[in-house]
Amino acid sequence: MRSDNDAERDRGAGGMDWLGRDAIPDTLSASTFVSEASPSDSHRGRLLKAIHAELIPRLLGYRRSGVAIAHEQSRQHGRCVAAIDELAQVILRDDDTGAQALVDELLDGGVSIEQVFLDVLSPAAQRLGAMWESDTCSFADVTLGLWRIQRLLFDLSARFRSDSPNDVDPAIDGRRILLAAAPGGQHNFGISMLGEFFSRAGWAVETLTEPTQAELIAAVHARWFDVLGLSVGSEVQIAGLTSAIVALRRASRNQKLIVMVGGAAFAHHPEYVALVGADCMGSDARAALSAAADRVLAQEHRC
Repeated sequence: MRSDNDAERDRGAGGMDWLGRDAIPDTLSASTFVSEASPSDSHRGRLLKAIHAELIPRLLGYRRSGVAIAHEQSRQHGRCVAAIDELAQVILRDDDTGAQALVDELLDGGVSIEQVFLDVLSPAAQRLGAMWESDTCSFADVTLGLWRIQRLLFDLSARFRSDSPNDVDPAIDGRRILLAAAPGGQHNFGISMLGEFFSRAGWAVETLTEPTQAELIAAVHARWFDVLGLSVGSEVQIAGLTSAIVALRRASRNQKLIVMVGGAAFAHHPEYVALVGADCMGSDARAALSAAADRVLAQEHRC
């Protein structure tokens, strides 16, 4: 264990500690060095004076700024977490006005649209699914609730896409992705969320709502896609997914089609990605966007 003496030796006389604070003894200020310096030490004196007057205050300012930013991020995250249950309950009460007011309050309070999407709307949708699985609400309640959350997503779509206009990567701009629930899936909120992120990043996005395997095969055969993104909400769908992916690759106009998977089934069992023959997975919209771009660019560099 390091002692106080060790820390003092590391700082050295006239140095700074690890936080960038002035470690010059109180009795020896920078002006003392300057006034007592010999001609050969004038440069050292000026340097110490500059450190004392300019560098140290800036370092302290940066540190305080970083602490303030971290505190604000923590506060906003706490607000989002608190809003998840509230939004789920408001949605189940069929209170569209209350749901919109809750989202508006978050945005007015400084929460970004991206945070609202990822840290409020998406977890609230998952909460509804968990309530159905625990028999707290009916399948009809969940279906209507997800539709209402999806409507909030659509209402914010234009603002979300203009929120970060510099997100488009020229190397990705115009690449094509097909997003769909895996065959047998019934809810498409996650697909809608993904579509917003990919569109904002410059991808040409096509989505299929509750497609059959035949409809997916027809789509990849008829049109070129760089990536196929499949959302899997239940482990029940895993059993038939391997053969479905084989068939989709075989039918694809792009014989190097990248298949990306995501959803609750893979979040709990990432080892399923290799099992079903997919290339990558996205744990959320940001991760999916990054994984798809990385795979496309890596494939291009290999060619």
